[in-house]
Amino acid sequence: MIKKKLILSLSLLLLAGSIAGCGKEKEAETTEATTAIATEAETETETEATTEEQNEAEKLGYDKTFLHETDFGGKYAIPEKFVKTNEESVETGLWYEFTDKDTGIVLETWEDPRRTRRTDYFAATRDSIKQYDYNTIKDEEDKIVYTGYDKDLNYFIEIDTLYDNVYHYITLTCPEDKKDLCTQIADIVDSKTEYISVPEVSGRLPLLLYGGWYSISDEEIASFTDEEVKEAINEMYAYKGLAFEEQDLLEYYKGYGWYNPTVAPKDFSESKFSDTEKENLKKLKARVDYTPSGVPSGTTEEYTPAVAGERFEMVRGGSYFVPEGFDNITQETYAVRYVQEWQNYSLDMYITVTNCMQHDIPITLDEEYASASSQSDNRELSLDKKEADGYILSGTYLDTQRIFYQKVKNVEDRYVSFYIEYPASNADTCNKILEDFVANFDYYN
Repeated sequence: MIKKKLILSLSLLLLAGSIAGCGKEKEAETTEATTAIATEAETETETEATTEEQNEAEKLGYDKTFLHETDFGGKYAIPEKFVKTNEESVETGLWYEFTDKDTGIVLETWEDPRRTRRTDYFAATRDSIKQYDYNTIKDEEDKIVYTGYDKDLNYFIEIDTLYDNVYHYITLTCPEDKKDLCTQIADIVDSKTEYISVPEVSGRLPLLLYGGWYSISDEEIASFTDEEVKEAINEMYAYKGLAFEEQDLLEYYKGYGWYNPTVAPKDFSESKFSDTEKENLKKLKARVDYTPSGVPSGTTEEYTPAVAGERFEMVRGGSYFVPEGFDNITQETYAVRYVQEWQNYSLDMYITVTNCMQHDIPITLDEEYASASSQSDNRELSLDKKEADGYILSGTYLDTQRIFYQKVKNVEDRYVSFYIEYPASNADTCNKILEDFVANFDYYN
């Protein structure tokens, strides 16, 4: 119809021009008018074509988005129709949930930085796809897109992207009748989302997870080269604070935020390793007979915990007096944290002390305090004190009538905390123990 109108208009203009016998000026005006009409017709045609090409999501305005930026380099494009309905601290950072109240479609984002050079979360994703018979849309080295149905029979589409050592996840979930719209929205979000590098999490990666905290399988060790076996052994010692004699090793491990070289080789004892770590070392050294220079080979003296009434020295610095009548029930040495738990059975009172490297905490101290202080369900706070370098929370659990006291303090490159709990019925005796424990707690020596 547009073409017919255009041809008719052109014919009439040309006819009018010849009858009037206009000169060159009139011909120029006619040409300009013809061009204007043609341009208008082309614009109208393009507008109609664009409207026809828009899918349902675009027609409904889901292509209008806002920026949701994270600390791990995600710059997610979230449709303006979605509102944030939840967020939660997970092991590696924050998980976010957005919901479109009109359709019930839920959009989630979260990230998981690679912890080691051998970390491959896509391998686990592919296993899940195969196990649950999900439908793979795309499977590339740095991106996997797949769809399926969850346990509530809701349709979902997930987009997993690996960018500069960080895995980024986008998941949209919806009722079956919104499946097509959900898929179109996912395409919009994916096409508009960008990722950037974050040096703190995308830099040099270690070989082992948390310095051999987890058991290393025989198959994994078999896949190591001899040099990687030596590196794995060095890493395990580095996590325990060994100050290497070799300058190149010392400088190399200083490149990691978790490395704190405080133990001279001659003073190093393998009692610093947990049972799992000792077993890993045994396997690694069976493959390559190697111990860092200066470390006494085969030093296996067992750690003897402090007894009641004596001062206990924490692995990463600081000390405290163990109250009379308390037994050491837990001692856990991890790669970046150290946990001691004591209990007095007759009073039903226990004390847990944690010494943790800062980089092992995925959220800031302020965020942790906000989360801890807001958890008011089933408890009544009697003390809620925020300090520049930490916080104190104390109160009573209403269902069990147990009193608790928690203190967290930022000390140099680590967080030191203790948590004490006991029955309200034993408050007179336990309160005095609590006061003495807090007064004698030394965060530095």
